[in-house]
Order: sequence, then structure tokens, then C-alpha cells
Amino acid sequence: MNSLLEVVFNKRGYTSEYLKQINDPSHQPLLDIDQLSDHLKAIHDEHKHIVVLPDYDMDGIMSGILGYAGLVELGFKTSLFIPDAKDGYGFTEKTIQRLVKEHPKASAIITGDVGITCEEGIKAAKEKGLTVLITDHHKEEAGSKVCSLADVVVNPMRIEETYLNPEICGAHVLWQCLDHYAKLYAPRAVQNRIRQLRVFVGIGTVSDLMPLLYENRQVVKDAVTICRWIFEGGKERIFKNLTGTEIYRSVFQGLFEAIDVFRASGKIKKLSDINEEFFGYYLAPMFNSVKRLDQDLSLAFGIFLSEDSTLRANSLYRLNEKRKQLVAKHFDELQEVPGPYWPFILTSEASLGILGLLAMKAQGDSQGPSLVLRLDQGKFIGSGRSPSWYPALTRIRQAGFWAAGHESAFGIEVTSSEELEALHGFLVKDVEAIRSSLPKEELEALQADYLLCFDGSGDVEFDMASLFEFIVEVDQLRPFGTGFEEPKGIFAFDPKAGRWQTMGSEQQHVKIQFRGGFELIGWNQSHLIHELQDQRQVMVAGKLGINDFRGRKTLHFIGDFHGEEMKSNEVKP
Repeated sequence: MNSLLEVVFNKRGYTSEYLKQINDPSHQPLLDIDQLSDHLKAIHDEHKHIVVLPDYDMDGIMSGILGYAGLVELGFKTSLFIPDAKDGYGFTEKTIQRLVKEHPKASAIITGDVGITCEEGIKAAKEKGLTVLITDHHKEEAGSKVCSLADVVVNPMRIEETYLNPEICGAHVLWQCLDHYAKLYAPRAVQNRIRQLRVFVGIGTVSDLMPLLYENRQVVKDAVTICRWIFEGGKERIFKNLTGTEIYRSVFQGLFEAIDVFRASGKIKKLSDINEEFFGYYLAPMFNSVKRLDQDLSLAFGIFLSEDSTLRANSLYRLNEKRKQLVAKHFDELQEVPGPYWPFILTSEASLGILGLLAMKAQGDSQGPSLVLRLDQGKFIGSGRSPSWYPALTRIRQAGFWAAGHESAFGIEVTSSEELEALHGFLVKDVEAIRSSLPKEELEALQADYLLCFDGSGDVEFDMASLFEFIVEVDQLRPFGTGFEEPKGIFAFDPKAGRWQTMGSEQQHVKIQFRGGFELIGWNQSHLIHELQDQRQVMVAGKLGINDFRGRKTLHFIGDFHGEEMKSNEVKP
């Protein structure tokens, strides 16, 4: 094993046995998955019409697409209901009324990534004589009546569930249900086609920030492989090599178009650029821009199901560019006037769909959870993001405040200014209590896995060949993400040791060249140059990488600049 990688594993406490365990994709069946298959079999054999009802975020979109295409492939009479983000999370009586109006032949609904909190909607569906099959992955609340109201509920976060790795995405739950049904009732060829739909599960897993452990790791690896296969062969490969229904092949063509817009924009330059980071940083934000800007969700779903998928993909790309500009504008405003509850709570006039992205950007400043709220009809409504060491959703709810979602990403509502002040007071005390209870070593490991220095005071000798080897071995550990992050480090150096220069269309980036061809890159940080050059030592928090330009490979470190005084819980030389 590479010496620097050994430092990383030791700091994180990774053993060979642990790595073997988290790469084991085997799992037990979800509770009541057989019962759901029985309902599906009856619906199929009686030629009843079933409607797929998904959520509207990326995980929900992936659930809807694989659910619809999968049921068509399995021979069901089926259709897809397009949700409306303006209605908010979940489905209600109003939703069911619209669904029945749009799909008058419906006899049953099957949900994807939604339903465990929707008592009203389920009651309305049952009153209209619909069979209600719930597949979801959100937490079931104590006292919930959903499991008794619906015909069947499959959800790893059910109170009665014993599924060992319950943090799987909504698309994964629905796919497991279809895969289970296919193995019971479908011929081998159809089973294989249902298995191919797991590409949408992998994308949903990354986009919903599920821990990349156990079965999640394998499904993301599979998704990367399938996306690369589709992209490398293009549309011709889809139509020549994919059998199945027109709808089934259409969703893969749509996936190609969604990826191809990033090739056209220069974001994908080689096949290896399609990986889990591409899912999380490019693909998911593009699709989520529809809900964030209150646009019609048919734009997102239609990429996979319409003849004008190329046009729709380009429209979605442009919409996402607009979304990025809005986020940058509102984030600049937050930094100018952070408000009295900084750093944990910020207020903004941005639309509700933008608040979660602002919270994500603000989290780095807070060194803890970040909540961004807007005043809306007398209430403060918004989103929160939290680091892995602070279980924000659980802690906030236990303190009596309303929040829903996941520990790392959640929605929150505060009814008054007094409650907002109380929430802030709670976070100030609770975050510090949790932080102080963690061992210093654990906090340091959360900030950086290794330290590099030219002068030999780092974790390993600064040897170019060994660092190249480290990058290659790290790449073999993919996928990286929540729960299994890519190794990150700190590079410390004398600012006089390198040649500083700016680059970019507006000279907004910094590049420093050192001996041996080693380069340091700081995106959008050129405004710090004069301040940093006067320091005794500069530190950069980031990660190592390899730049391949016309066959010439150079080693670089990309990250965020700091001066001599790093934060107290970061690694120091």
C-alpha cells in the first residue's frame, strides 16, 4: 500500500476487514416486498392500470423514470404522474384528484421516494377505490397510520423494518421491488433489462447524499459503468444493443442526451470524467434546477420520454446556468449582511428552491449546520445542511422544532421570530456540546487526512513518484461520497518557493508552479494573492490530482487558500 494512503487509512481507522465489509453489496429482502409483489401480480393479471407517483427531486425523478419504464417492460398497463413542486413534498387529496383526472383508467398507484408521511393523500386514494402501494425511504414517524392505510408499504426506514443498511435512496427501494417481482414472474431477458435500470438508482443514491457503503457502493459503480457504456457508444449503441419496449429504450436515450450536454459544454472531456462526482456536481443539480426555479417538471421527466429529448436537455442546461447565477447573487448578499444569527442561521429573500443550495455553500463558514430561511406568510421556511458529525435533523426535532428530510439535508419551518431566536440559541449550545464531546483526533480527521510539506515536516516525504502512485490507488477506491469521502489534505509551503500567476477569462484563478512541475491551483481566489504572499507560510486545504494535457501528465493540488493561522481543529505542521 502507498505510504500516504496508509496514513489516510490509519487516521480514519480503516482496516482491511472494514473495507471488505463496506464493499459487500449483499442484503436481505425489504419488509413486505413479497406482499407488494403479490399486489403487482394481481394488478398485472387483471389488466388493471397502475400509475407511478414519484417525488420531484432528482431521487424522485429517477424513481419515476425507472418505475414507469420498468413496469412497461414487465407488461403492465401503466402511466407516469408528473408531480408539481409548487405543491410541496408529499401528496395530498388535491394531488390524487389531479392524478385521477389525468389518468381516469387508474386502478392503483405505486409511489417512488414519497408516501410515508402522506396520510391525507392515501385516504383520498383509497376513497376513490385505488390500490395504494407505497415505496419510500423517509423515516416513519411514531404514531403514523400510513402502514395501516396503504395496501402495502415498503420502506427501509419503517419502524418495524430490520434492513441492515436502511439509508438507501427512494429509487433504490422501488427498483428492488421491481427487481424482486421480475425474478418471480418475468423471463430472464426481462430480468436483465430491469437490472439495467439500476443506473437510475446509482444516480439517485449520489444525488440524495446516501452513504456510499454496502449495496450503495455497488449500485453507484454499476451506474458509472452503464453511463460510460451509453455515452461511449452514443445513440447508435442504444438502438442497436438495447432490446425492449420503445419506452425502455427511450429512457436510455434521454440519459445519453442529459450526459451529452456536458460534453458539448466542455465539462466532459474524457470517459473517466463520468463518475460519481459527475452525478453529484453536474447531473443532479441540472435536474434539480427545475424544482428550484419553480418550473414545470415535465421538462425534466420529458428528457427521458419525449422525441425532443435533445432540445429538452439543452433547455434544462440553460435553466441550470440561470440557477447558478441566482445562487451566486444571493450568496454574495448573505455574505454582505450575514444577520444576527450567523453562522448557523441566515435569512434570504431567495426563492424556496434556492435556499438549500445557499445552506450548502454556507456550511463551510459555519463549521457546523447551516440553515437558510426566508420569511414567507409570517413563517420562516427554508433548508438546512449539516456535516456528518452533527445529526442536525434528529437534534433539532428532539428540541421541539419542526424539520423533515435527512440528517445532512432537510427542510425546516419556524413559526415566529421568537422561535427563530430560540432555535439559534439551541444550535449555539448544542453544536458546541456535540463538538466538544468528539475526540480531537476525530475532528481533525474530519478536516484533513494528511499534511504535505516540502521541508519534510509533513506526514510523508514529498516524493513525486509516490504521490502519483497515491492518486492512482485512491482512484481505485471509488466511488467517493457521503460516508466514504475522497481523501483530502493540507499542503503547506513558503509562498516564496513558487512562481505565482493568475489565469482564467477574468484572471480570477491562481496557479503556483513549484520545482519538479508540481502545481497548486486555487479557483476564484486571485483576490487573495497579495495577502498570501506576505505570509510566512501558506496552507491549502484540498486534494491531489493529475492533469493530463496532450499526453503530458503533471501533479497538482487543488484547494482553498489559508494564511498562517489555520482553524484550530485542522491539521497543523
